[in-house]
Amino acid sequence: MTRGELADWLERFDADIWHDERLLEVAAMLRDPETCVFTEARDGEYWTCSACQQDFVLLEGTPEENDYHYCANCGAKVTACVPFKEDDDEVSKT
Repeated sequence: MTRGELADWLERFDADIWHDERLLEVAAMLRDPETCVFTEARDGEYWTCSACQQDFVLLEGTPEENDYHYCANCGAKVTACVPFKEDDDEVSKT
């Protein structure tokens, strides 16, 4: 089932049975998700979502390599993954 199909189903379910604003909010999020960037922490032990600031520990690889298309916490669409670069840290110290 695609995100659009799920959104359609939630809207029909809400209209026919439940009438709950939360279901309509979820359907709207599925249709037009917020976007985010995952940034690797300096120590390389976790990645942070720019939309909700939630940290995610990956045992290996990047979010892209682990097929993270959406944040598991807030549902924002991952548009980029920015690995930590040691030279970026050195520039910020000067």
